[in-house]
Amino acid sequence: MKLTVLVDNNAQLLSRDIYGEHGLSQFIEVDDKQILHDTGFSDLFIENAEELGINVANIDYLVLSHGHNDHTGGLKYLIEYMSEFRTKKQKPVLIAHEAVFDRKFKGSEEIGCTVDIKDIKKAFNVQLSKKMQKITEHFYFLGEIERNNDFETVDPYKKLVKDENGNNVYVDDYLVDDSSLAYIKGDDDKKELVIITGCAHSGICNTTEMAKKLIGDYPVISAVGGFHLIEPSEDRITKTCDYLKSLNLDSLYACHCTDLDSKIRLAQANPLKELSAGTVLEF
Repeated sequence: MKLTVLVDNNAQLLSRDIYGEHGLSQFIEVDDKQILHDTGFSDLFIENAEELGINVANIDYLVLSHGHNDHTGGLKYLIEYMSEFRTKKQKPVLIAHEAVFDRKFKGSEEIGCTVDIKDIKKAFNVQLSKKMQKITEHFYFLGEIERNNDFETVDPYKKLVKDENGNNVYVDDYLVDDSSLAYIKGDDDKKELVIITGCAHSGICNTTEMAKKLIGDYPVISAVGGFHLIEPSEDRITKTCDYLKSLNLDSLYACHCTDLDSKIRLAQANPLKELSAGTVLEF
């Protein structure tokens, strides 16, 4: 598996013109398939991909980690880009949780995906499900994450739904649509897991345990992505660090929605590595 970070809050100091924004997008090559994981906040993921020599118009799959606009904001630009530059006849498959396109709010600000579902279905073969989906022989979408750790509780946002009378009402949004990816490295004699997150609103520990439950209790060698550790409580950061340390990881790549203090704490107990837009990882 090869993973290229197209968008992150930070950008690598390269000779190329790679930029960052508050968002996340990863381009993954595995089992002869090309997978785009999230689209960042704007069309920046396309600009960075072009600079890196990647044609995102020809992806086989688009996986959305959840519905927030710093992960789905580039979707409208991707649809436009594919209409002009896609050479594959078959539409790519869009994989996500069935609640990914719910209308999401933070206060009065709408922070969900605003692309019309009709336009999305014209461009993609849409597969929305709460359940795990096997994408390739070694690559999985985990579906809805069980939340068993009390230290990884989620503060709710809001979403707009219809009540029994057909009226629009705001209800708590606990981001049940938040999901992640898992890669199986190795063969039957020795299998290992790599966890790939978007924001991990469900919690990186819950997410990792879900992958082990669904795919197999294999050693986890790395976790890559946003861990949603933004001013976490002392209890949460301590128990998260302890859990990750217990995995005896080869590497840990925390980015996007992981603040500096959390990265420092993670690095004290785990093999934390640099990650930003432009980074290429191979497993």
